[in-house]
Amino acid sequence: MTGQYQLVLQDQYDPRSGQLIKKEIIPTKNLVEELTSYMLCIKNQTEYGNFIKWYEREIRKIIKEHPEQHFIIKISFQQLYFRETMLLLENLKAFSKQITIELMGDSQISASERAHFSADDSDAFLKGRLKMLKKWHYFISKHIETGAMEQTLIFTPYIDELKYSLKKESKLLDNQTELAFFLSFWKSWAKLRCVHFVVIVDEVSTNFPEEVNIRCEM
Repeated sequence: MTGQYQLVLQDQYDPRSGQLIKKEIIPTKNLVEELTSYMLCIKNQTEYGNFIKWYEREIRKIIKEHPEQHFIIKISFQQLYFRETMLLLENLKAFSKQITIELMGDSQISASERAHFSADDSDAFLKGRLKMLKKWHYFISKHIETGAMEQTLIFTPYIDELKYSLKKESKLLDNQTELAFFLSFWKSWAKLRCVHFVVIVDEVSTNFPEEVNIRCEM
């Protein structure tokens, strides 16, 4: 396991000030491909359980090496259905003030995987999971470009930050009117719901108004 999987740290910084904001902890397979841990837990739950144990040990090492640093751990909504994922986060709750849980993907699990969950049951189940993460004092972020928009709106009361990745290949950059409307909507929604709104950009991306909180990754 230790030879197959490794962790890579990716910096997120404020391009205006140059200040390092957070470090993302990225699990990789043989240092080549970013590990899709959700697919691992679906295809091989035994291996997923072993991976989670290794992942927890490595995260603990990194946090102890950087006691003043804040970290990002990406987790798909679908992983919250699995006991191993919740045990990982429960075991790391002593470090929760240093960790952002960044939620990815669609919140609806496929019928073949969880046939007994209706759409309403699924939303209620995930709200319960998010409430537990809040109880453990994690900072919870959600990507708004993944999953249906209404799901993002549904889960806003349980999160601390909305995040949009606006890289140079984004089609929104080709239409400044649509871009301005998009940013205005989500900035207003975040303000209304008292959550942060962050845009991840490339260094070469277009300039943004000062009131838009932007970050770069490297």
